[in-house]
Amino acid sequence: MAVGHLAYLVESGGLSEADRAVAARLVLSYAAQELRAVPDVPEDPLNAKVAAYAIRLFHLPKVAAALQPEERKRLIDLLWRYARGEIRVVRGGEGAENDRALRNALATLEMPHLFVELSREDQRNLAALLFDHAMDKVATIDASRRDRNELWFLSSLSRGHVFRCLSSEERRAVALLLLGKTREDIAMPLSGPEFYDTVTIIPRLLFMLSRDHVFTALGAKGRAEAASTFLRCASQQMGVTVVDRDMVRIRTTPAVVGLEALGKKVVFEALDRDAARQTALLMLSYAKGQTRLDPEYPENPVTQIHGIKLGVEALSREYVFRSLPVEAQKEAAFWLLKYARREEAVGSPHFPLEDLTGGVVKRARRALKREFVSASLPDELRQQVASLGNNPRTIA
Repeated sequence: MAVGHLAYLVESGGLSEADRAVAARLVLSYAAQELRAVPDVPEDPLNAKVAAYAIRLFHLPKVAAALQPEERKRLIDLLWRYARGEIRVVRGGEGAENDRALRNALATLEMPHLFVELSREDQRNLAALLFDHAMDKVATIDASRRDRNELWFLSSLSRGHVFRCLSSEERRAVALLLLGKTREDIAMPLSGPEFYDTVTIIPRLLFMLSRDHVFTALGAKGRAEAASTFLRCASQQMGVTVVDRDMVRIRTTPAVVGLEALGKKVVFEALDRDAARQTALLMLSYAKGQTRLDPEYPENPVTQIHGIKLGVEALSREYVFRSLPVEAQKEAAFWLLKYARREEAVGSPHFPLEDLTGGVVKRARRALKREFVSASLPDELRQQVASLGNNPRTIA
């Protein structure tokens, strides 16, 4: 659409300052329905579609910034009216476009460049409105899209600048709802027509749940449950199986997000001693290439190397490394040295793609510079660590 192209020209710097202002005002006119795509037929569905679309274009910082201060105030007032349901793109009607306009207005208000222009009271009001939608305290315009809308509202609420505007009780409620939905979706039988929707939503839920401010709000019991959920995904207990071998992310993303979450200190410390030891050993197994992100197609070098990188990165964190048994610490340090020296990178079936191995070498060398890792090596090998260069393409 032309209005969208105008907005992206503004964002990319392809227009002069005067033209940017004109373009931003045009977008605002379409959002306010002062201009219509089909002006001679006000009830044409395309008018509502363009208006809902124009609302969302102000999520681009430069488009909003191109408006004069009084025009930005008008924009914010317009967004509030859409967000509260005071105006709709389809007057007197319900359906997808009204639902989209409401969500787009909330999404745009929540963007940092507009959020900072709100008063503290309005920031709190916006967070409260998002919370009420997520908790189904406000009827959505299109009830058939409730599940999709709930996920979107939770995504907005989990962002730090919005989350901080919630009360402590609301923060805990959001965190627990995310935990409950994550555990519920993971427990669902992975078959039937809802399979693909479920397995693509799970990584999003895991990511939101792993944000430090969300995870902390769970409370001790909730944090333990969330940490065990991350461990379940990281150890691939979900057993996601698909026929199409090209659908790599569906099989691997839950494990990747679980591993990344467990690498965070706030998450790792929520594990009990046995679980922490199990997690550290799992990280070592990934680092050695024994546990693979894509066990169905282990010959895939991209996922194999990605899993090794995640394992090596985790072992560079002291709280993970020290959770290994002593002998396993020595083994981990030895493997890191092998990667750092490229002894596992040159001619190894684990690393057939040269351009992907540099990240492993770099991570291994960075880990070996840390005293708690190098201390696990024998003296003669520890001396070699100092000779390792910073260039990952250098073979020591």
